[in-house]
Amino acid sequence: MVIRKLLNSVIWRIRVVYLRCILGKLGNGSYLYPGVKCIVPEEIYIGDNVSVSPDVRIEASVGARVEIGDRTAIASGTRIVTPTHDLEILPVSKVKIVRGIVIENDVWIGTAVVVLPGVRIHAGAVVAAGAVVVDDVLPNTLVGGVPAKLIRRLSDYADRIHNGGNLAQ
Repeated sequence: MVIRKLLNSVIWRIRVVYLRCILGKLGNGSYLYPGVKCIVPEEIYIGDNVSVSPDVRIEASVGARVEIGDRTAIASGTRIVTPTHDLEILPVSKVKIVRGIVIENDVWIGTAVVVLPGVRIHAGAVVAAGAVVVDDVLPNTLVGGVPAKLIRRLSDYADRIHNGGNLAQ
């Protein structure tokens, strides 16, 4: 049991070093679980204390960065994609459009969410499982559905941060 824990710790440290070498940035305390797929990893910037669950695909493009803020949690099966095509041009393979994605601090993205090109998910937002995010998500809101729509406004950001601090005591 002790040897297994030691081995897991060594593997985890090697994985973090590797990710820091290939990603644009990997913040302190952040972890991408095995099974996370990063396309164009040098265009992926991840803040501090971020958790990215298995089977997440982050698809950046040259010139279209994916930025993930501090203390963000991304659940399994999520897809974050920056490339798209022009609807008015056929064949669709003729024009590839790339637009970056920004996910700000303290965002929670539920299971099997799809985040499409050009979206900004503002601080404190929650995206419900299975949602398809096609437009910006306002701060401190819960969105869900296909396409994602406002479900409700959440408590003030400062109050929610304060509540989190109270849980640590």
